[in-house]
Amino acid sequence: MQTPPNQAGARDLLQPQYAGLYEAQLKRIWWVLIRTRESMHIVSSVVKFPLGKFVKPDDIAFFWNVLVQNCGNAVVLSLHSLVNDNEKRTLSLRKLANSVYEWIEPKYLDWYRGRLRDGKFDSRLHDVAERLRNMRHSIAHIFLNQDGMPAKNAGGISDSEIEDLYAATKAIFRIACLTEEFVIDTRDYSVGTASPRPIDKLLDLVAKDSYWVNQPEMRKQWWQMDRQGMTDEELTDLNEWRTRFNLPPA
Repeated sequence: MQTPPNQAGARDLLQPQYAGLYEAQLKRIWWVLIRTRESMHIVSSVVKFPLGKFVKPDDIAFFWNVLVQNCGNAVVLSLHSLVNDNEKRTLSLRKLANSVYEWIEPKYLDWYRGRLRDGKFDSRLHDVAERLRNMRHSIAHIFLNQDGMPAKNAGGISDSEIEDLYAATKAIFRIACLTEEFVIDTRDYSVGTASPRPIDKLLDLVAKDSYWVNQPEMRKQWWQMDRQGMTDEELTDLNEWRTRFNLPPA
């Protein structure tokens, strides 16, 4: 078995006619993982944000819950496609690895097989694929009970479970790669304080424009009476948010 040189790039390990194809497929999977990571951030940010302070319950039940559900579904469906797609004209991690067997220079084939074996590519892929297959079915289908009544939706998928599946899928992707170390989330490598994500800026705008934050201005002539009816904790909370948006204390 011949081991590639330490500084070798993917093009050094592949037959020349396949280098462009390998890079194109790798980059497509990379972009799927980037979009998936961003969808996960959207879900996490919205779920953790205290929307109940700033938004009417009906608006939360419709727009924000739909946003969270759709982004969560997109995460599951994207990961499912990467580990389970097996149609002739679809790309998956399994198909990429199988293609590299054909594209790699013959002298490095045993090395690549050892890379997948040492990384437990097959067992990891099988475990993640089965878990995502079940999740995908619960999203894509409306199941009926024996009496014909629609079955109740299964409980939501936890953040920790999604994080685990995403991390496992990303690890499988890295095993399938020949040499590249793709950066999925640039914040993992940033120095200093990272700038807010777009979803966090949007949530802050919702809060800043809300009735709750702007009570002193919107209830100007009645504010002192309203203020007296607030507990110290409520007033402190309100002023913390107003300070966050450079508004004077209430």
